Amino acid sequence: MSTAYVSPSVRIGISQDLVRLVFRLLGAAIICVVLALLSDAFLTTNNIFNVLRQTSLLFFMSAGLTLVILTGGLDLSIGANIAFSACVAATVIKATGSVWLGGATGLG
Repeated sequence: MSTAYVSPSVRIGISQDLVRLVFRLLGAAIICVVLALLSDAFLTTNNIFNVLRQTSLLFFMSAGLTLVILTGGLDLSIGANIAFSACVAATVIKATGSVWLGGATGLG
């Protein structure tokens, strides 16, 4: 009885993940070009800084919660945490009138 070894076929080419990534980046670039052509205010420094300011809070919350998830902590929802923190901060600001205390409470 002889056993024949058949090597697994090696597929040479571009992976599906890379193709998906390229198409997503290409789609985002096309959207940026179309919006830049349709609006004079889209690619201005003022608009770019505004978008970065608005997304910075979400980035920092996501980075912190990612560390909690990676270390085996609870599975946390970023949106729920941001909404809860905003509600707590607004309640403290309304009750005390202190923006600094409300901000510290919302962050802590």
